[in-house]
Amino acid sequence: MKTIIFLLFISILLYFMFLEKDIQIENFCLLSGILTLKVYNNLLLPLGALRGYSYPDKFRKEINKIGGVYGLVNIYNPNKIKQYIGSSKDLYQRLMVHLKGRDSNIRLQRSISKYGIGSFQFVKYYWDLDPSVILTDIETEVIKSFSFESLYNFKT
Repeated sequence: MKTIIFLLFISILLYFMFLEKDIQIENFCLLSGILTLKVYNNLLLPLGALRGYSYPDKFRKEINKIGGVYGLVNIYNPNKIKQYIGSSKDLYQRLMVHLKGRDSNIRLQRSISKYGIGSFQFVKYYWDLDPSVILTDIETEVIKSFSFESLYNFKT
């Protein structure tokens, strides 16, 4: 009985820890005047990834072959949230490139190495199914909304 109560307590505690981090990201973005459309947690690639399964596969349906502007947000230190803002015609494919560390921002990759991918969340700021939309213009506006010190991006 004590084990069940302990496990229940731990699960409730973990739930509120992750909920609180989502609220922190939302507040961080609201201070910049940007609304988050959705925050994706659990970017960890577990041992099952070797067998073709990863946690990001859970939200693959939502962002696969969908263009948009996104942020990879480091939530390790709630007092110093930092993020990389990018855009892609396929958000899922771009996320997987970042997770595998290929063709990615070097500052972001160093931070992922230092804090671990579990300290990051994927935030969708804008999405569009129309391939003619120029996402880099929207990305630039999102970047301008945040202080440059809170970004891994090299250019404003």
